[in-house]
Amino acid sequence: MLVPLNIDPEGLYKWGMQRDLGALAVRLIEKSEEARYRELMAQHHDLGDLAKIGHTLWYVAEQGEA
Repeated sequence: MLVPLNIDPEGLYKWGMQRDLGALAVRLIEKSEEARYRELMAQHHDLGDLAKIGHTLWYVAEQGEA
């Protein structure tokens, strides 16, 4: 299920994020996407690839049509 987010473009300018995000949606990672998600987290996140402990939900934000 996609959850559309309402983002105030003026608010982005305050934080130096001068980019048109268009439609932005946040969704849960599917089981088939976990390996790629973990690979990207290891490459790009400051904390790297953290192990799942207990009940863990991973999310991704997507740009485009919601």
